[in-house]
Amino acid sequence: MIIISDGKNIDTLPFKNLFVQGEKLSEKITFRIPRYYNDTDLLPCIFIIKGVNEKNEVAEQVLAVSNKISSLELEWNVASVFTNASGKLNLEIQALVSNGGELSYSLKYILPPVYVRESPNGENIPVPDVKEQTINEINSAVSAGLAEINQKIAGFDTSVIEKRLDNLESSVNTLESQIKIEAMTLSEYNAESHSDNILYVII
Repeated sequence: MIIISDGKNIDTLPFKNLFVQGEKLSEKITFRIPRYYNDTDLLPCIFIIKGVNEKNEVAEQVLAVSNKISSLELEWNVASVFTNASGKLNLEIQALVSNGGELSYSLKYILPPVYVRESPNGENIPVPDVKEQTINEINSAVSAGLAEINQKIAGFDTSVIEKRLDNLESSVNTLESQIKIEAMTLSEYNAESHSDNILYVII
C-alpha cells in the first residue's frame, strides 16, 4: 500500500481500520514524500514513525528509506508494538538529522489517528499451549512419515530376493555334495593316491 503525502500532510484513511490487535508485521505501508522540503534535502534524514495508543503507551520504529530522485519512499512494516492495544492510535512521522552525533528534529508529519480493532476472544474453547501445539505438529509429521515408509515396504516386491536366496542355497548344497573332506596323517597322505573331489585335512 502506497500513501502519497501532500506536503507535510499524510492521509491515513486507506488504512484507518486496517490493523487488528496482536498482529505482527502483517501489513506493509509505504509513505511517498517529496525529497525536498523548503529547499532542504531530506535524504540524509533518519525517519521514525511514532505511535501513542489509548493506554498512553509509546511505540517507535525506524522506517526504511528508498530514494526515488524527486521523492522518498518510507517503508513501514508494522511491528506488533503498534497493535498491542485496541482503540485509537495516534501516529507521527519524524525526520531527524544528525549533528555531531546528536539527533535533532528536522521535520514532523502529523497523521490523522487510525484504529486498532479488538481481536475477538472466545469462551469455553481452550487455546492450545505453544509447546503442546509444536509437539502435536511433530508427532503428526512423524506419523505421516512412518505411514509412508510402511506403505512402501508393503508394496515392495521380495520375490527377486527370495529367488536369489534359493539359488544360493542350491549352489551351496551342490558344492557340499561334490566335495568330500577326509582327515589323515601326513604319512597316510603320502602313501595314498589323491582324488580331485576330496579335501584332505592333515592332522
